Amino acid sequence: MTATPAQTAAQIAAKARDAFTKAPNVRVRGKVKAEKGRITLDYSVRGKNSKGKVSGPLISKKNTTTQFVIIGDKHYTRGSEVIVGDGPKPPAGLLKKLRNQWTVIRGKDMGVLGSLTTTTMMFGPAGTGETLSMGPGRDFEGKPAFDLTDGKSAHLWISAQGEPLPLAVTNDKSPDDRLVFAYGQAERIKAPANAVDFSKQGFQLP
Repeated sequence: MTATPAQTAAQIAAKARDAFTKAPNVRVRGKVKAEKGRITLDYSVRGKNSKGKVSGPLISKKNTTTQFVIIGDKHYTRGSEVIVGDGPKPPAGLLKKLRNQWTVIRGKDMGVLGSLTTTTMMFGPAGTGETLSMGPGRDFEGKPAFDLTDGKSAHLWISAQGEPLPLAVTNDKSPDDRLVFAYGQAERIKAPANAVDFSKQGFQLP
């Protein structure tokens, strides 16, 4: 049975976004282009919460690996580069002291890392507000799928069997940039203990 009857690309995308949000646990793996270079992602999503790691030139040209946990409006990170979001920057001495420790920032704008772990990012490569259309593809790596495209180079692949879940995002112009989604059992996502809260250090985000 197909996941959805013949519909427009926008309708299929809406069903896929709903199915993705309701999935008990989603594993996201792949690479995407960022401002300073290519980023490697490996994380789990449960509803609006997520946890995992990102590697590459995230906030500078230096390649680093950062662990993160996002729970509601709290964004925890740990790595050799301290991520503080888009607010006032803490003193260099404090940033050096907090390397490889869990820190937490709060606010609507979580900065560069937060943007990588939203459904907007996942569906965005096939158009953020752009008009989607049906592409020529009829399967993704042997699995029956709807091929939704932005008409340029990005494709959002949706399962055409069972639940209309996103399978992958690919890019014709940059084959190395692709995200693949896997679905499994619910995974508990909890806040790290003893995280340093930047809002209590006088650096509340707007």
